[in-house]
Amino acid sequence: MHFLREGVVFKTIEELNKYFLDHSYCVGFAPSNRDAELFVIVHKYMDAEKYPHLARWFNHMCSFNNKA
Repeated sequence: MHFLREGVVFKTIEELNKYFLDHSYCVGFAPSNRDAELFVIVHKYMDAEKYPHLARWFNHMCSFNNKA
C-alpha cells in the first residue's frame, strides 16, 4: 500500500505514523482534502498501540464536523 502526500510517497503505514510524529495535518496547518482522502484510506488500519501518531491524527480528524 502506498500513501501519497504532496508528492511524497509513504510506502508503509509505519512511515506514515512516523510522519505524524511531527505533523498535525497532511499539508500545511489546517485540514485539507488530502487529510480527508487519507482518513478514508487509513481508518481500516487504525491500531493506536502500533501507530500512536497516526491514531492521534485520526482522532483529531474525527473531531471535525463534516457539514459545510
